[in-house]
Amino acid sequence: WHLNSAADKDTVITLEPAVSFGGVYRLKLAQRNLYLTVVGSSLKWMAFTNNNDQIFSFVEPGANPDSATGNGLSLRCPVSYSGISTKFVDGGHRGVDYIASKGTPVYAATSGRVIRVYSWQGSTNEAAVDSIGNAVFLEHFDSKGNTCGMTCYYHLREAPTSLISADQYVAEGDLIGYVGNTGKVVAINGDGSHLHFEVKTGTYFNNSTVQELYHSGIWVNPLNYITH
Repeated sequence: WHLNSAADKDTVITLEPAVSFGGVYRLKLAQRNLYLTVVGSSLKWMAFTNNNDQIFSFVEPGANPDSATGNGLSLRCPVSYSGISTKFVDGGHRGVDYIASKGTPVYAATSGRVIRVYSWQGSTNEAAVDSIGNAVFLEHFDSKGNTCGMTCYYHLREAPTSLISADQYVAEGDLIGYVGNTGKVVAINGDGSHLHFEVKTGTYFNNSTVQELYHSGIWVNPLNYITH
């Protein structure tokens, strides 16, 4: 639908779904092909960027715009931890680093489908992907069965193929791996052991490569989705 002023066709604003599951939009100034864009502390009409700065959601007055109610994700903390070494930084660090000893159990943050269990071999010819170590990717669904997001668990001790496999469905709190220090880690907790945990919104493919999974979706702050 659109909002418009009969006196000025330049004020026709359309809502374009940003991702296929709905609830997240780009606001377009239709006659000029410009999109509402966050620039610092301001809003401006700019050309399409395909970045998070042009994505908006609608919430009830007083609600938290980053809360789980926006897309059906309500998460538990996936690991018992002693501290957080690095938090989410939009456009920078894309997850939360939970400090925990090697071998600490890692649990599914909510119910979902295992997209991929990644066995790290040290080199994919892409530095960013090489850094994640052994990893698990889970797809999550809203109350209508539509994909509403993905959680990613990096630097695991080993690829947990004895625990889970692709296309398996897991419940919230199911064991899906153990904290490790594979991939690129810094000297956290002595040997670098920690869980790097990411939350993304978007849709995914059944047979996605690890590179496609790494780059797909929209990174959001996990701490805004952990409710229990």
